[in-house]
Amino acid sequence: MAHGGTAVERIDTHISVVFLAGNRIYKLKRAVHYDYVDFSTLEQRRMACEAEIRVNRRSSPALYLGTVPVVRTDDGALALGGEGEVVEWLAKMVRFDQTEFFDKLADRGELTKELIHDIADEVARLHGEAEICLDNGGSAGMKWVIDGNLADMESQAELFNSADVARYRILVEAALVARGAVLE
Repeated sequence: MAHGGTAVERIDTHISVVFLAGNRIYKLKRAVHYDYVDFSTLEQRRMACEAEIRVNRRSSPALYLGTVPVVRTDDGALALGGEGEVVEWLAKMVRFDQTEFFDKLADRGELTKELIHDIADEVARLHGEAEICLDNGGSAGMKWVIDGNLADMESQAELFNSADVARYRILVEAALVARGAVLE
Protein backbone atom coordinates (compact mmCIF):
# COMPACT_ATOMS: atom_id res chain seq x y z
CA MET A 1 0.00 0.00 0.00
CA ALA A 2 1.27 3.53 -0.75
CA HIS A 3 0.24 6.94 0.52
CA GLY A 4 1.22 9.82 -1.72
CA GLY A 5 3.89 7.65 -3.29
CA THR A 6 5.40 6.83 0.10
CA ALA A 7 5.35 3.33 1.58
CA VAL A 8 2.99 2.86 4.51
CA GLU A 9 4.26 1.06 7.61
CA ARG A 10 1.73 -1.09 9.50
CA ILE A 11 1.93 -1.84 13.22
CA ASP A 12 -0.50 -4.38 14.70
CA THR A 13 -1.57 -4.42 18.34
CA HIS A 14 -4.19 -6.52 20.08
CA ILE A 15 -6.85 -3.79 19.73
CA SER A 16 -5.60 -1.55 16.90
CA VAL A 17 -3.89 -1.39 13.54
CA VAL A 18 -1.66 1.67 13.19
CA PHE A 19 -0.63 2.97 9.78
CA LEU A 20 2.40 5.27 9.53
CA ALA A 21 1.82 7.14 6.27
CA GLY A 22 4.06 10.04 5.34
CA ASN A 23 3.75 12.65 8.07
CA ARG A 24 0.50 11.14 9.41
CA ILE A 25 -0.56 8.29 11.65
CA TYR A 26 -3.93 6.61 11.19
CA LYS A 27 -5.19 4.27 13.92
CA LEU A 28 -7.93 1.76 13.20
CA LYS A 29 -9.65 0.11 16.14
CA ARG A 30 -10.04 -3.64 15.62
CA ALA A 31 -13.57 -5.03 15.76
CA VAL A 32 -12.91 -6.83 19.06
CA HIS A 33 -14.73 -7.33 22.33
CA TYR A 34 -12.69 -8.01 25.47
CA ASP A 35 -13.64 -7.63 29.11
CA TYR A 36 -11.93 -4.22 29.14
CA VAL A 37 -12.89 -2.84 25.70
CA ASP A 38 -15.73 -3.28 23.23
CA PHE A 39 -15.05 -2.15 19.66
CA SER A 40 -17.40 -4.73 18.15
CA THR A 41 -19.56 -2.26 16.21
CA LEU A 42 -18.75 0.52 13.77
CA GLU A 43 -20.42 3.04 16.09
CA GLN A 44 -18.35 1.90 19.08
CA ARG A 45 -15.17 2.23 17.02
CA ARG A 46 -16.17 5.75 15.91
CA MET A 47 -16.82 6.75 19.52
CA ALA A 48 -13.51 5.19 20.64
CA CYS A 49 -11.60 7.15 17.98
CA GLU A 50 -13.32 10.37 19.02
CA ALA A 51 -12.61 9.67 22.70
CA GLU A 52 -8.94 8.96 21.95
CA ILE A 53 -8.60 12.28 20.15
CA ARG A 54 -10.46 14.21 22.88
CA VAL A 55 -8.49 12.70 25.76
CA ASN A 56 -5.06 12.93 24.15
CA ARG A 57 -5.51 16.51 22.97
CA ARG A 58 -5.28 17.50 26.65
CA SER A 59 -1.56 16.71 26.67
CA SER A 60 -0.65 16.76 22.95
CA PRO A 61 -3.05 19.01 21.04
CA ALA A 62 -0.71 19.45 18.06
CA LEU A 63 -0.46 15.68 17.51
CA TYR A 64 -4.13 14.64 17.64
CA LEU A 65 -5.92 15.97 14.56
CA GLY A 66 -9.32 14.29 14.64
CA THR A 67 -11.20 11.36 13.20
CA VAL A 68 -11.60 10.43 9.56
CA PRO A 69 -14.03 7.98 7.98
CA VAL A 70 -12.97 5.26 5.59
CA VAL A 71 -15.62 5.28 2.86
CA ARG A 72 -16.53 2.99 0.01
CA THR A 73 -16.97 5.15 -3.07
CA ASP A 74 -19.50 4.57 -5.85
CA ASP A 75 -16.89 2.66 -7.87
CA GLY A 76 -16.24 0.28 -4.94
CA ALA A 77 -12.86 1.74 -3.96
CA LEU A 78 -11.94 2.67 -0.40
CA ALA A 79 -11.00 6.27 0.41
CA LEU A 80 -10.11 8.38 3.43
CA GLY A 81 -12.96 10.83 3.85
CA GLY A 82 -15.18 12.05 1.08
CA GLU A 83 -18.49 10.75 -0.18
CA GLY A 84 -19.62 7.18 0.20
CA GLU A 85 -20.69 4.57 2.71
CA VAL A 86 -18.68 4.80 5.93
CA VAL A 87 -17.11 1.38 6.49
CA GLU A 88 -14.63 2.27 9.25
CA TRP A 89 -13.30 5.12 11.39
CA LEU A 90 -9.71 6.14 12.06
CA ALA A 91 -8.02 8.40 14.58
CA LYS A 92 -5.75 10.77 12.65
CA MET A 93 -2.53 12.07 14.16
CA VAL A 94 0.70 13.81 13.22
CA ARG A 95 3.58 11.39 12.90
CA PHE A 96 6.35 11.96 15.40
CA ASP A 97 9.89 10.70 15.81
CA GLN A 98 9.57 6.95 16.40
CA THR A 99 13.05 6.87 17.95
CA GLU A 100 11.63 8.67 21.00
CA PHE A 101 9.37 5.80 22.11
CA PHE A 102 10.25 4.53 25.57
CA ASP A 103 11.29 1.11 24.25
CA LYS A 104 13.73 2.78 21.84
CA LEU A 105 15.06 5.06 24.58
CA ALA A 106 15.50 2.00 26.82
CA ASP A 107 17.34 0.15 24.05
CA ARG A 108 19.77 3.07 23.85
CA GLY A 109 20.11 3.34 27.64
CA GLU A 110 18.42 6.77 27.58
CA LEU A 111 15.24 5.94 29.54
CA THR A 112 16.12 7.54 32.85
CA LYS A 113 14.32 7.38 36.17
CA GLU A 114 13.90 11.15 35.95
CA LEU A 115 12.07 10.87 32.63
CA ILE A 116 9.86 8.07 33.95
CA HIS A 117 9.03 10.13 37.05
CA ASP A 118 8.30 13.22 34.93
CA ILE A 119 5.92 11.22 32.74
CA ALA A 120 4.31 9.60 35.80
CA ASP A 121 3.79 13.05 37.34
CA GLU A 122 2.15 14.29 34.12
CA VAL A 123 -0.10 11.23 33.95
CA ALA A 124 -1.07 11.76 37.59
CA ARG A 125 -1.82 15.43 36.89
CA LEU A 126 -4.03 14.56 33.93
CA HIS A 127 -5.87 11.93 35.95
CA GLY A 128 -6.28 14.41 38.79
CA GLU A 129 -7.96 16.87 36.41
CA ALA A 130 -10.12 14.21 34.74
CA GLU A 131 -13.86 14.23 35.14
CA ILE A 132 -15.10 11.51 37.45
CA CYS A 133 -16.99 8.94 35.42
CA LEU A 134 -19.25 6.62 37.37
CA ASP A 135 -20.44 4.38 34.55
CA ASN A 136 -17.31 2.32 33.83
CA GLY A 137 -16.90 -0.05 36.73
CA GLY A 138 -16.49 2.38 39.59
CA SER A 139 -14.12 1.44 42.39
CA ALA A 140 -14.11 -2.23 41.38
CA GLY A 141 -13.14 -1.30 37.84
CA MET A 142 -10.32 0.95 39.02
CA LYS A 143 -9.08 -1.77 41.37
CA TRP A 144 -9.04 -4.19 38.40
CA VAL A 145 -6.95 -1.71 36.37
CA ILE A 146 -4.56 -1.05 39.25
CA ASP A 147 -4.09 -4.76 39.91
CA GLY A 148 -3.44 -5.39 36.21
CA ASN A 149 -0.87 -2.60 36.05
CA LEU A 150 0.84 -3.88 39.18
CA ALA A 151 0.97 -7.43 37.81
CA ASP A 152 2.54 -6.10 34.60
CA MET A 153 5.13 -4.12 36.55
CA GLU A 154 5.92 -7.03 38.86
CA SER A 155 6.48 -9.26 35.82
CA GLN A 156 9.13 -6.80 34.58
CA ALA A 157 11.44 -6.71 37.58
CA GLU A 158 14.29 -5.50 35.36
CA LEU A 159 12.39 -2.22 34.90
CA PHE A 160 10.51 -1.85 38.19
CA ASN A 161 11.87 -2.67 41.62
CA SER A 162 9.45 -3.93 44.25
CA ALA A 163 9.71 -0.75 46.35
CA ASP A 164 8.64 1.39 43.38
CA VAL A 165 5.73 -0.95 42.65
CA ALA A 166 4.60 -0.80 46.29
CA ARG A 167 4.91 3.01 46.21
CA TYR A 168 2.80 3.10 43.04
CA ARG A 169 0.04 1.06 44.71
CA ILE A 170 -0.01 3.31 47.77
CA LEU A 171 -0.05 6.56 45.75
CA VAL A 172 -2.68 5.44 43.24
CA GLU A 173 -4.99 3.95 45.83
CA ALA A 174 -4.61 7.04 48.06
CA ALA A 175 -5.47 9.31 45.13
CA LEU A 176 -8.57 7.25 44.36
CA VAL A 177 -9.71 7.26 47.98
CA ALA A 178 -9.16 11.03 48.12
CA ARG A 179 -11.54 11.34 45.17
CA GLY A 180 -14.22 9.26 46.88
CA ALA A 181 -13.44 5.75 45.63
CA VAL A 182 -14.10 2.83 47.95
CA LEU A 183 -11.45 0.17 47.39
CA GLU A 184 -12.16 -3.27 48.81
